[in-house]
Amino acid sequence: TSYKITISHLAVQGSSNPVTLTALASSEDDITAFKAALVGDPHVSAVSLPLTGIQANPGNYSFSVTFSYKD
Repeated sequence: TSYKITISHLAVQGSSNPVTLTALASSEDDITAFKAALVGDPHVSAVSLPLTGIQANPGNYSFSVTFSYKD
């Protein structure tokens, strides 16, 4: 599945800390689908993407999501 998501910043500060991803999306539906894909991934846990953190911009939406990744 593809999503119209452009990553603008990715912060990984060691294997025991959550990953923070800041990105742009073409629609709120793409953000929702991206979050659902993260939640459904067995290597990802503790997904946090508050709806209040989604900001509408001219032509796109910006958002941040944090999650934990495990091998």
